[in-house]
This record gives sequence, C-alpha cells and structure tokens, in this order.
Amino acid sequence: MSLYFGSISQFIGIMVGVFIVTSVVFGNRRVGRAGKDETANARTTGPRDGESAVFIFRRNRFAGKAKGGDVLVDGRPVGQLRGGTYYRLDLPAGVHVVQSRPGQAGIALSCVAGARVFVEQTFNVGLVVSDVGGYERVDETEGVRLLDRCRLFKPTGQVGGRMSARAKVLFAVVICLVAVLVGFAVYCANSLSRTGKIPALVLDRQHAAQSVGGESKGL
Repeated sequence: MSLYFGSISQFIGIMVGVFIVTSVVFGNRRVGRAGKDETANARTTGPRDGESAVFIFRRNRFAGKAKGGDVLVDGRPVGQLRGGTYYRLDLPAGVHVVQSRPGQAGIALSCVAGARVFVEQTFNVGLVVSDVGGYERVDETEGVRLLDRCRLFKPTGQVGGRMSARAKVLFAVVICLVAVLVGFAVYCANSLSRTGKIPALVLDRQHAAQSVGGESKGL
C-alpha cells in the first residue's frame, strides 16, 4: 500500500501543476513583441512635444515570469506584461492612473511634458494562485537600469483571461480526475507484473466479499 499512497502524493502534485499550467495558458492574452531595434529606440527616443514617455515594466524574474499581468491606463486596456517586459506609452502631460483591473486603486502618475516616468508592476507569486500585486514608481536611474534587462511589448488592447476562474478550476479538476484514474490503472498494471497479484486494495475487497459468501454458506 505504500506505493499507492506514494502515488496519491504524486496525484496531488499533478493537481497543483495542472491548475498552474491552466492558469498560465488560459489566463494569458496575445502579446505584440517588438524587435530589437524598436526596443532600443523606445529607450533612447524622447517623448513628443507636450507628452511624457511612460515606461510600465515588470522585472525579469523567474517566479511568475510566464503569467500575464493586465495593464490599464486611465481605464483603457493596454495589454499584458510578462516577466522581463515593458510598455512605452507617450501620454499627454497631466495625471494618469495605471491599474490592472477596474476598481483597483492603482497608482496616479503626475506626468510632466518632456519627462520620462518609470512604473514597476509588482507580482505576487503564490503556491497556486499568482497575480499582480500593484504598481510602484521608481526613479529614472533605477528604471533605466531595470529596463536594460527587459524587452519591449507593443500595446494590443487585450486584457483578461480567455477562461473564467471557475472554468479553469473545473477544467483542472477534470484533468486531475483523469490523471488519478490513469495513474491508478498504471499502478495496478505494475503491481500485477511485479508480483503476479492485483493491488492489495482490490484484494481486500475481494477477500471481504469471499468471507461474506463463506459465512452465508455456513448458515
């Protein structure tokens, strides 16, 4: 039975893994990847007259790197960031709000014409669920340094997952149930090939049935 319980722990790992993969695959939107020249120009070219160059980025970290994080500016969808990516937006001078979903507090940016503004999208990585933590403004020196490790994304205007949270959970549960059934079938087949017997769990049930049958005959 120890092998069976070892398999159960593996199934739990499969369930967590499937949910994470499902969240990444169905929670991400199409992104517009810029070329190397466009990326270099975005960092060095100044903003247009009367506008401010706003750089919204996420650090190049392994944890949560593939998970998309929505970006909205003044309530309008910009796109999704991944780890080690950024958007450059030329915005009119004034106050602009960056957030990840409607109703979120986000961060209000006071943009001055001709200036460069750097905003970091923070990301909280959990055991199962990971999501955008918020936004923080960083100084220009630090922002330039961090952007050297990031790649430019072009705004697509697409945010939000392609599958609802409830649907993702249901999909993960179905996949895990199938994995459990397949895994138990493999366990039974391996046990039969090694010992010539079917697993103890099944034998116990058969033995109980035989015992009941024997008692009935004795009566």
